[in-house]
This record gives sequence, structure tokens and C-alpha cells, in this order.
Amino acid sequence: LAEFHANHGHTSIPYNFKDDPKLGNWVCYIRKKKKEYDAFVADTNTNNDNDDNNKKQDGMLTREQIDKLESLDFAWILAPKPRIRYTWEERLEQLRQYHREHGTFRIPRTNGTLGEWLHKQRQFYNTNDERFLKHRYPKMLEIGFTFTKKPVGYQKSWDDRFEDLVSFGRVHGHFNVPCPDFAKDGDHSNNYDANASKANNVDFDEAEMEKLRFYKWVTKLRYDYKNARLTKNRLDKLNEIGFHIG
Repeated sequence: LAEFHANHGHTSIPYNFKDDPKLGNWVCYIRKKKKEYDAFVADTNTNNDNDDNNKKQDGMLTREQIDKLESLDFAWILAPKPRIRYTWEERLEQLRQYHREHGTFRIPRTNGTLGEWLHKQRQFYNTNDERFLKHRYPKMLEIGFTFTKKPVGYQKSWDDRFEDLVSFGRVHGHFNVPCPDFAKDGDHSNNYDANASKANNVDFDEAEMEKLRFYKWVTKLRYDYKNARLTKNRLDKLNEIGFHIG
């Protein structure tokens, strides 16, 4: 640790330090022990009349060891890494580079932030976003990217909807998908399909219709669960992301 500090001028070593895994594991252990020491001291100060509380636990850091670590400005708490924000043009260049390396533009949505960014570009295209089509769509065509328009009546697969649910939870911090305001006043089940945005003499924006389709999918999840129609594999996937279906 002293050698690392001398070479790098800091001790902000993560637990998964690839250059020296043993050192990374050790500093993680030390940080854990420091928390135990702090808890012990706080408990001792609260119950200073109890002799048992004044007996240090085996393996606990000593004040001398802590002082030695702090002489190196030891980072007891690691600051979270700042999230890198890329411009749209930088993302486009990353997409170009990905194609050069892999020979394809097919990037799974779950494949890091570039996959999520590309998914959003497809959403802009499929919803005929005016700003996207005017300024950004041509630039994507220039690097050889092609869009496939969703056919009329297209319905997302269960896995696609699951990815939508994961993204919703990431953005909102919960999975309480709301019913769109326009659908609260009546039953718009006849407008469920993508090609039925004008059914029953009602003209809804496609983005609003997509919100309704998503809401109905989540509602159907709970219905299927109550009626034992949800497979174990799908139920496990929902449990893994913290979706409370019961």
C-alpha cells in the first residue's frame, strides 16, 4: 500500500483492482474492519460503564494501525466514479467504431450504454420524431446504419417488454407503471393495437398508445401470476429485478 501511494500519490484502490487483486481485496477488508472499529468505539462511548464493551474484538484494527493508514491519506470511503456523459456525435462515432470492430450494427440493448442509446434512436425513428428525422437520421444513414420500420400491428415480444420494464425501474426507481391519463376515463381496449390509434373516433398520439400498451402488459403480468399462467423462468426474471408481483 505504501509503495502504491508513493507511485500514484493516492490510495483510492477499488476492491476489484485488476493490477493487484490481492491488494484490492486487502484494502476492502481494511475498510470493513474500520467500520467495525468505528461501531465499537461508538458503542463503547454510549455504554462506558460496561466493562465488556471495553474489550476489543479479535482481529479488530488498533488505533496505531489506523494512524499508520491515515499517514498515507488512506481513502476509507471511495468516491463514486462520475458518470461520463457523451454528446450525440460522440455516440455516433462509438457506433461507427463498433461496426468497424464487429462488422455489424446489431448491439443488444443490454450491452452497455451504447446499446441503450441505439435503442432510443430506433424509438425516435419509429415514432417519427421530427427533430431526429431532420437532423440526426441522415447522419446515421451516412455511416451505413439502416432502420427497419416496425410493421403495422407489430407487438413487442415478452423479452422486449421486460427490457422496457427494466428501463422504467432504472429511471423512476420503482415499477408502478401508471395508466395514461387519456385512458383513465374509459375502456380503450379496442385501441390496443398499434394500427388502431384512430379507433372509436379517438385520435391518440403513438407515444401515448405505447404507454397504454406497456401499462396493459404490466397489468397482465399480475393477472397471469394470480391465475398461475406465468412461467417459472419469467417469474424468476421479474424477481431478479425486484418487481413485486404478488
